[in-house]
Amino acid sequence: MADAAPTLKAVTLELGGKSPLIIFDDADLENAVSGAMLGNFYSAGEVCSNGTRVFVQRKMRARFLERLQQRVQAMRVGDPMRDDTQVGSLISADHLEKVMGYIARGRAEGARVLVGGIAWSTATWPAVISWRRRCSRLSR
Repeated sequence: MADAAPTLKAVTLELGGKSPLIIFDDADLENAVSGAMLGNFYSAGEVCSNGTRVFVQRKMRARFLERLQQRVQAMRVGDPMRDDTQVGSLISADHLEKVMGYIARGRAEGARVLVGGIAWSTATWPAVISWRRRCSRLSR
């Protein structure tokens, strides 16, 4: 960053981790769902700045989850070379195994998979996972 400063270069710093999205009760439902989908599913979730945790205020939670499930179920998983594919494969079989391991761990810790989370070739159907306990490994 210091090297870029004298010439004002635009830089992006990826620090890793679990970037949270916070959705308040007064948010526009469609915009909130669109933001969560973009934050979670853009680039198959393989960017360190993806919004992999979504915290939704109580009054909005049920409506948000219902609409998110509808939109995720409508996503087309398939061959990334096809124009109609919205979700292609993960980067490797090892990464798919890691993702499926997190889903299994979440279930074991009491999380509910509301939609998706099923392996297909080297892809996984996009998952919406809900938990109420913050002690879940998925929430950290």
